[in-house]
Amino acid sequence: MGKTRRRPTGSGIHPRETISDTLEAMADPILTDIFKVQAVFKDSSNLPENQFVNNWYFRNDEIGFDPFDPIKSALDAFYFQPAANGVILKAQMASHVLPGVEYRIYDLGQAPPRTRVTRVTAAGGSSVGAGLPGEVALCSSFYAGFNVPRRRGRHYIGPLGAGTTDGAGSPRPATTIRAAVADRAKNVAQTTQPVTWVVVSQAGAMANVVTAGWCDNAFDTQRRRGNAPSARDIWAA
Repeated sequence: MGKTRRRPTGSGIHPRETISDTLEAMADPILTDIFKVQAVFKDSSNLPENQFVNNWYFRNDEIGFDPFDPIKSALDAFYFQPAANGVILKAQMASHVLPGVEYRIYDLGQAPPRTRVTRVTAAGGSSVGAGLPGEVALCSSFYAGFNVPRRRGRHYIGPLGAGTTDGAGSPRPATTIRAAVADRAKNVAQTTQPVTWVVVSQAGAMANVVTAGWCDNAFDTQRRRGNAPSARDIWAA
């Protein structure tokens, strides 16, 4: 059964502490008590085009209270806390990905353009060693009740360090990182924070609670995460 949605017993409502009040138009439907989160990782170039983003959605289960810090806690557990096998997902990323993450949170109950609220985890999960090509990622798939397109979502974990391969001469992800992705995703789905992970259907304008997921033993490719060319070798016949 899902978690019971709580309403405040006191009279106080937490103020919205907005670090960034940038207004951004988004394509998501208007959904009361549903929040979109962009988990933004930056690389050592600090260029906007070299950012790596995972999109999450959460339902606020404590009506009348802002869910920003509970959302941050739930996602910090995914990226920065060790899985049952000791693996920390952020530490599996390539060394050019800077430590920490920025969470950009939007209240889908607002009409666009929506106010952005920012929470930052400034340090943690420092990576070591060389990286795989920037396009290489590990896909964490999940769904809400039924594994059909409108109830399904994906997160692409990466860019990844070279140590995430199985080391057996075949280009597959190590079993340890796959198990860690599954473990940390389950942790978010079962979080004790007063928020619930959901899948948002833009076409259906509804949010459904995430119930299950998986991580395959194959890497995925995100072409948009590749480096732009900075030099060219030319030949002519």
